[in-house]
Amino acid sequence: MESETEEATREEVNLMNRIAILLMFVAVALIGQTPPKDVDGWGKVKWGMTLGEAKAAVGSDSVDVGEVKLGVHLYAARSEPDRYNALTKPIAEVELSTLLAKSDDYNNLKTLLIQKYGKPISEDRKRDGEATDSRSVWIFPSTIIRLGGRDFQGHSLVEVTYQPVDKKAKDAL
Repeated sequence: MESETEEATREEVNLMNRIAILLMFVAVALIGQTPPKDVDGWGKVKWGMTLGEAKAAVGSDSVDVGEVKLGVHLYAARSEPDRYNALTKPIAEVELSTLLAKSDDYNNLKTLLIQKYGKPISEDRKRDGEATDSRSVWIFPSTIIRLGGRDFQGHSLVEVTYQPVDKKAKDAL
C-alpha cells in the first residue's frame, strides 16, 4: 500500500508530464506556422491608401505590442511641388517606434516578428563605441519590414518600419 506522500508525488509527476506534453504541442504549433507569402501593408493600413485614409484606419498614435508601447508614425510619398497636400498622397511608410525602450524590447519585438513573418532575410549587430546597433530585415513581394534598435549606455531606441516595394524601380534594375 502506497503512502499519501508517494501518491502525491506521483500525481505531481503526472501533472508535470502533462504540462511538458502541452508545451511541446504549443512549440510545434508555433514553429510549424507558415510565414505569409506577401504582406500588403501594416495592420489596417494597406499600400495604395492615401495618408488621410491610413490615419483614419489606424485611429491612434500609439500601439501596444506585447509589453512595448510604440508610437505610430505614417508618412506619405513625397512629390514636388505638391508636398503640402500630404493627406491626399499615397502612404509610403509606417513607422512604429519608441525612444524609451527597455534593453530586451528589440529581442522581444524580433521574436514576435519571426513568429508572424518567419526568419529575417538579413540580420546585423555591430558595436559603435559604447552603442550597439541591431538590424533585422524581412522582404516580401509588396513590403519591406525593418526592425532596428540602438542601445547606448542603458538607453534604447527601437523602431519597426513597413515600406511598400517600389515595383517600378525594381523592374528597372
